[in-house]
Amino acid sequence: MPTCSPAPISARGRRDPFVDGIRGAAHIILLLDHLAILLPVLFGFWSDFFEPLGFFSFAEVFVFLSGYVSGLVYTRIYRERGKAALLRKAFVRCGTVYSCYVVSVVILLCFAKCLQQELVGWRSWDQLLTCPLSAAVYMVATLSCNPLFLEILPMYAMFLMFTPLIVILLERKHRFVVIACSFLVWFAAQYAIGSGKGGLSFLNGAIFTGCFSPLGWQPLFVIGLLCGHKTHDSNGPWLPRHPLCVLPVFCIIIGLYVLRHSAAGMNFGQEWAAGSTMGPMRLLNFLFVAFAVASGRELLQNAVSWRGFEFLSRHSLQVFAFHLIPICLLTRLINSKTPISVSVQCATFLFCAAWLFLTAALANLFGTGRHWVIEVWKKHCRCKDYTE
Repeated sequence: MPTCSPAPISARGRRDPFVDGIRGAAHIILLLDHLAILLPVLFGFWSDFFEPLGFFSFAEVFVFLSGYVSGLVYTRIYRERGKAALLRKAFVRCGTVYSCYVVSVVILLCFAKCLQQELVGWRSWDQLLTCPLSAAVYMVATLSCNPLFLEILPMYAMFLMFTPLIVILLERKHRFVVIACSFLVWFAAQYAIGSGKGGLSFLNGAIFTGCFSPLGWQPLFVIGLLCGHKTHDSNGPWLPRHPLCVLPVFCIIIGLYVLRHSAAGMNFGQEWAAGSTMGPMRLLNFLFVAFAVASGRELLQNAVSWRGFEFLSRHSLQVFAFHLIPICLLTRLINSKTPISVSVQCATFLFCAAWLFLTAALANLFGTGRHWVIEVWKKHCRCKDYTE
């Protein structure tokens, strides 16, 4: 097994406040994005702020950071405990993500059925609601129907299944193989989905039915994993910081921002910035912004390093999986006749944001209780072995 080289604090099993802050803040912004779609009566104005940084949304942030953290965590596990521990950790996490996805969808379906709530505008949720609950659970569990807004979770679980292989390839210095394979799959997905003919369209349809194509989105996760692996190997910052590298990136970001918001009056094919397949313009725009954010870490650290954001990030999976439940309740209470005022908008947003923190608190309580039960059971087994 390869020897363990010096690594920064975040690579030694401790949490990075900067990464936690960004992910926690992304939860709040993503909540606003979903409120604008599902409650346009109150939050339709927020659609003007959708994709504020260019041709990408904050869903890309979660996929990239998941890959980055996976690169840190699974590289450390492989070097310290070997291949068996790496496989076990990755597949246990994969099962956790999948289970959380199925449970959250089923709870929301039961909630909507009890309220006799029609989820108009929720697309595939309507299909699930019209089915018997048992049939809906089967469709969700077999991934034959991935409801809108949560389909990123089974996609993440799929990425985790390939994470051990990627980590092992990186440890064997086959970085080019990983990059080339990821690019070829992404390129084939662009052709297949864009034209609807040949390519990998049949494969994508067979493994996924959600809005996002795993074949198109996997480069974000893989690039994040590459960055996490590189961070683990580095003794400090490894991104180039010379002005000749940083300034062109900021100029490109500004140019893409102008294009996205039509300030320059320019237009091009939508497939170049397609969200479902991660079009090339979308992918490059996100990577340039990620580079700029990482380069300006010292300037942004204090802005995002709030303990509330860190708390959300610690339980990011559960917070994301269950964030639609309060919106489902509010769609029952709010309709086109609801008086629109700043106070109602603020109260609605605060209710949904409080739900995120409540979910994180319950997840923390559950984790603490589970750890306590495991420790008690271990002590019981040790005492039993001693008496025997």
